[in-house]
Amino acid sequence: MSAQMQAENAAEESVKPQLFSLKTSLVSTGMIDNFVSETDLMKVSIKIYAEGGENFLHTHMTEDHFFIVLDGEATFVDPDQHKVTLHKHQGIMLPRGCYYMFTNTGSVPVVLLRVAATAVQPWVKDSRKWWQGVKDTRAPNRDGSNIVPGKFFAEGSALPESK
Repeated sequence: MSAQMQAENAAEESVKPQLFSLKTSLVSTGMIDNFVSETDLMKVSIKIYAEGGENFLHTHMTEDHFFIVLDGEATFVDPDQHKVTLHKHQGIMLPRGCYYMFTNTGSVPVVLLRVAATAVQPWVKDSRKWWQGVKDTRAPNRDGSNIVPGKFFAEGSALPESK
């Protein structure tokens, strides 16, 4: 076997599956964004919004992504103010360049599965582009002070310890 074929085989054998759990801390206010798996082309996260949402029209210029509602309800809005309300097990695909915003419109926190993919390398950390005249005024609330101790979405989905 040639050295090139050996190198190709070794590279292919080094690619392994990624196991992940959807277990995510619940929040009392604001949101949490829990990245559960990631490659150079794709990111998977669980986003939980106790209230609010992504309340400002924006797009992602270098990624296609989708949301699936796992619990609760979210209302998505486009630049023409067309609204669609999604419930548990419903989703929306947002190709790059598609402007949108959404809000938790249910009576419980909305739990979203977000999957994003890109062909741009390296991954652009924040490819958001805001709608004309829009400014993001959300408080970051990323210090963990909004986490409800001992309460989780998908609590029973934790993976066993690997050996």
